[in-house]
Amino acid sequence: MEVRFSHGIYGDSYEKQAIVQGFTLGEKADFFENIRHAYNMLRINGYLTSSQADSVCRKIQNNLVKELKSSDGEKTEK
Repeated sequence: MEVRFSHGIYGDSYEKQAIVQGFTLGEKADFFENIRHAYNMLRINGYLTSSQADSVCRKIQNNLVKELKSSDGEKTEK
């Protein structure tokens, strides 16, 4: 299963991106939006090097995929 998320400040919310791909983050949607906001604030203001930003992005992506549920609310098999 390949699910992709855009982590930038101008993209749709993670929940909207998940829904377009047939999934939901359920109760974790707001949590991940807070993570996204923090990541972008740190990146934009120069607190993360490029390699750190890439590493954080991969970590966020992996955790997003772990928390995905199918549109009917069932946890997905990874």
